[in-house]
Amino acid sequence: KGAGGPMHLFDKPRFFQGGWALVAEQLPYATGAAKSILIERALGISNDEAMEKQDISPPEDDDRISVVFIGDGGSQNGRMAEILNAASKDNL
Repeated sequence: KGAGGPMHLFDKPRFFQGGWALVAEQLPYATGAAKSILIERALGISNDEAMEKQDISPPEDDDRISVVFIGDGGSQNGRMAEILNAASKDNL
């Protein structure tokens, strides 16, 4: 209530995090989210009903993914090359 713009969108139960005001700023966050998902799967950690991390294996049908959208201005940002290299190295 009272928040304006996509940078204020957040929905923890759906693992949804909104946008950012700076061009291509969401690239590092999306890569971190993808790596976090893989680490949680590898370590057998998941959220309980209160959305707190527990030592409980994720369900077999864990379908979480990380998606990011940027415009053509974001492709000119130096972060894009760095993040794509990091994502490729970590096999995200």
